Amino acid sequence: MSMKPTKKIRIPSHRHCPVCGNSMPIDAEFCSDECRDKYLQKVKRDRRMRLFFFLFYAILMAVLFFFFVWRPS
Repeated sequence: MSMKPTKKIRIPSHRHCPVCGNSMPIDAEFCSDECRDKYLQKVKRDRRMRLFFFLFYAILMAVLFFFFVWRPS
């Protein structure tokens, strides 16, 4: 059984777009302006949702504190 030498193919240095996964040059942050816009919209939406969750939990804790600690006798 003889082993034939295989030719190694070198893949050029590249990165992948964090939004769509397409390959792109190393110095690029996104593959297109459309992907950059999608990413910025996602960051804005995530920031807004995080703020809503913090506000919800703060209001919930205030209500629970009011009913359990300052309860009239």
